[in-house]
Amino acid sequence: MTDEYWIVRDDCGIKTFPRAGSTTILHTYGYGQSYERWLKAPRQFIVVRNPWERLLSAYNLFSGKSIEQKFKVTSVDDCIDYILSRDQEKCDIHFRSQWAQLGGYGPSPDILYDMKYFLANPPLKVSHYKRFLWENRTGRRADEIFTISKYEEWKKLYSNDFVMWDRAKKAPKEGANKPDGS
Repeated sequence: MTDEYWIVRDDCGIKTFPRAGSTTILHTYGYGQSYERWLKAPRQFIVVRNPWERLLSAYNLFSGKSIEQKFKVTSVDDCIDYILSRDQEKCDIHFRSQWAQLGGYGPSPDILYDMKYFLANPPLKVSHYKRFLWENRTGRRADEIFTISKYEEWKKLYSNDFVMWDRAKKAPKEGANKPDGS
């Protein structure tokens, strides 16, 4: 496992993923990335995104281009074909499941957040010149035509991502690891 996207600043550890707010979080909190330091951080957060929205965002990023110079991306089905033909560990990081990127770390529900809640409740105060907190939306919407059988196979492969997303959408429980440290 690499240290990429395991961000640590002060007493706060934030895990994010490509196509799930990583650029915003990295620009805001800095590039101090370390899985080992993240594990020791008193406050830990994992920011996840709806897996389907994340796939469409990755499709928009690669549309008309090649992934690993082998797969030409002309449709959502091309993305799904690519994902299903690869071991998750060898899949391009933009398409790799969020769960696979955790490298075996099993998050508790109280550290999972969606970007909307995370942006509304930033875990650390940042100075005005470092305040880049904003929700990036893909400007161009993907053609969402896809084969349902491929989608079902992809959704099964990404079932853990959907579980994390469902947990992240729920309001933090009383006494949970809230961004404000309370």
